[in-house]
Amino acid sequence: MSGNAARQNYLQIREQQQLNRERAQESTEAEKRAQEFLQRQKAQYSHVSSHGYGQLRGGGDDVEIKVFIRECDRDRAQTFCFMEGDVLQRRGGSEPKPRAQPKQQQPQSQQPAPVSAVNVPRGVVPKYILQRKAELAAEKVAVLRELERQKEIAKYPPGHRPVTEEERKETLTKLAARRRELETELHKIPIRYDTQSIKARRNKIEGELKEIDEAERKFGAAKQLFVPI
Repeated sequence: MSGNAARQNYLQIREQQQLNRERAQESTEAEKRAQEFLQRQKAQYSHVSSHGYGQLRGGGDDVEIKVFIRECDRDRAQTFCFMEGDVLQRRGGSEPKPRAQPKQQQPQSQQPAPVSAVNVPRGVVPKYILQRKAELAAEKVAVLRELERQKEIAKYPPGHRPVTEEERKETLTKLAARRRELETELHKIPIRYDTQSIKARRNKIEGELKEIDEAERKFGAAKQLFVPI
């Protein structure tokens, strides 16, 4: 009994050691995947240039703070520089230091400056507002038309669609042409002979003429027609 217990303990210890090694390996692989994901994320934004926010100046512990105003406004863009220590001293009640002078950014290109909203005459609605109003009106009309179309479709029988006016006229034209062909064939059948084959042919033509009459009444009616999709 003692030998079996010792062997069982030994096997349990081996199993626990193997489990610990597998867990350590999984942890290492997970950390490796996390590092690779972080490197890929950094590589996606490596092309973005920094404005120098929070960079140290002069090698001390003080941090330079830059404030960009109208950064996308070309010639009117301004930059204000402050030191974090100056702001903390002012809050603490120390003597105020001279205010930082704004630095005018150099224009990136010689393109003409955009028209400022200050130069627009008062009482004149800007062009972009008029354009946006027109777009909203067009969207509203499109939505109303779609609602009307959905209401109309709801009236259709399931699995059917309405017959257009062009389809109605085209069908009536084909029926009239077919009627003329059948009447011509019927007139060619000799009356003096009344064999079985002639009777069958005459009955077939007369039956098709009746179907054409029904179809002409159907497609010639004023009510809306529906055909299977």
